[in-house]
Amino acid sequence: MREGFLEKRISLPTLKNMAWRSEVTITSSSMKRVMKPSVFVEFTLSDGRVRQFTLDPETFHKLRYSVSCVLRDMSDLEKAPILKIDK
Repeated sequence: MREGFLEKRISLPTLKNMAWRSEVTITSSSMKRVMKPSVFVEFTLSDGRVRQFTLDPETFHKLRYSVSCVLRDMSDLEKAPILKIDK
């Protein structure tokens, strides 16, 4: 039964690589954007697709904090005795 389930399950691509860098716009056609920092993020997925996007620093820090909280919560859940699987 388990083999049949594994063969029929839908799998989503996983994160293969993540790169980010900070950019500062020194000059542009709009004076509002002079010296405004931004964070460029690029994800490479296991199926070969590349996703790129740009965030302002505040949004990047919110995303970083949220991911950190999720990872901490996952770690805490894995330590819970009710979730232990005996082999």
